[in-house]
Order: sequence, then structure tokens, then C-alpha cells
Amino acid sequence: REVFTPLGLRQTMYRPPASIRRRIVPAGTWHGRPVPGEINDQNARMLGGVAGHAGVFSTGLDLARFAQIWLRDGRTDRGKAWVKSSTIRQFLTPSPNSGPRLLGWDTPEHPTDEDGDPSVFGSLVSTAAYGHTGFTGTELWVDPVHDLFLVFLTNRTLAPKVRDSAKALRAIRAEVLGKKGELSE
Repeated sequence: REVFTPLGLRQTMYRPPASIRRRIVPAGTWHGRPVPGEINDQNARMLGGVAGHAGVFSTGLDLARFAQIWLRDGRTDRGKAWVKSSTIRQFLTPSPNSGPRLLGWDTPEHPTDEDGDPSVFGSLVSTAAYGHTGFTGTELWVDPVHDLFLVFLTNRTLAPKVRDSAKALRAIRAEVLGKKGELSE
């Protein structure tokens, strides 16, 4: 009511009805069969499929709309304020103890993680960029300096062919966002 409706995110929802589940990419399998539109996070499932950390289904188009709102400092494509600019700034201002985290977002603090693996932000985004990743592989990054965003929808948990799918996905995410001196394809 406070986010999806005013932003026109008509294909973003919790607990999608059966009528549109067939259009949703499966998030998991049950007895060997792909199951679309069902939350794969057991904690969110215990909460009825609606949780702050999991359970929302969306489309690339709706996520693009959402990212553009953040690039426009809380304004819709028609110039109407969704929230005050000061609210957007509050979400994007780190606290003294937040490290690379913002309110609901992560930032590209280091080019590599503690294991030496590449940052999921790659190396071409600005230090002002912020984003969010999902357990299955989804991600949304917003870079206000370059006036761009990235929506990457994938699912590493559905029949993974790689032994350490989380590590492989991390490398793919970093490559999508590029290496210094190169453009990603």
C-alpha cells in the first residue's frame, strides 16, 4: 500500500495469485518439479510468505521503476513525490557503526571481500552506488553518479550445475558490473 501502489509497481507482490504464477520463474522445486510463485525461504514461509527479508515477487520492469525513483530522489516519472528527499537521504546516509550497510542497501566498500573474491559491485560503479542482493541471485544496484541502475534476475538455487553456486554467482555479479578499463557485455 505504501510502496507498490504509489509507485505503480503493478507486478510486484507477496503471495502471487495462481492466475499469474505460471508466468513466474520457479524459485525452487518440490518433489523434483519446478514450483513458480512459491517462496523458497523457510523463515518467510513460516510467516505466511510475507517477510521483510524474502517473499516479494517482481518483474524487471517494476524493479526498473523502483530504481528510477531512487535516482530521482524519491520522485515518480511524473514528478510527484513518493517520499521526501530528506527520507531518501536518510536511507542513503551511513551511520557511524553501519560499515558498508545503509538502511536496506549495501555499498561497494571494498573491491574484494575478505576472501579475496571480487566485490559484487564490480569495479566500474562509483563509491556512491548502493544496491541489494537476494539469496537466490537477484540484485538491484543504483549508481547516482553515473545515473544508471542494474536489475539482474537469476536463480542459482534452481538445479545448480556448479558445486559452489554462491561463489560462482558472486564472480558473475562482479563481471556484469565490469573490471576497470573494460566494458561489460
